[in-house]
Amino acid sequence: SLALARLAVALLFIPIMFAFVSRACDIPMLALFGAIWRPLLAAGVMGVSVRYLHNHLDWAAPGRLAVTVAAGATIYPVLLGLLWLASGRPAGAESDVYARVRRGKAKASEPSATDPGR
Repeated sequence: SLALARLAVALLFIPIMFAFVSRACDIPMLALFGAIWRPLLAAGVMGVSVRYLHNHLDWAAPGRLAVTVAAGATIYPVLLGLLWLASGRPAGAESDVYARVRRGKAKASEPSATDPGR
């Protein structure tokens, strides 16, 4: 089918594009791969999971859509976080998000100036 042909072409050109980016930005290919393997794996697992749910839920389209969207929106960040933890919490987008969440929790636990119990 056309979709499979487009997928095959995209998969064929990904290594070529990475080689160009590596050369143009003077970044080793292993460093590029090291930066993207977690999001790629999380996206792949999410895609397979959503496809599986879509094919095996015998619901009307709106319900199936809601469940698959919720599953994808849950699976990707959870798996990405677990992969980040398993890799030893390297610096990157995940560590930035983690730091922001921690700062947000710290601010939420502080009493505010308008807090009547203060």
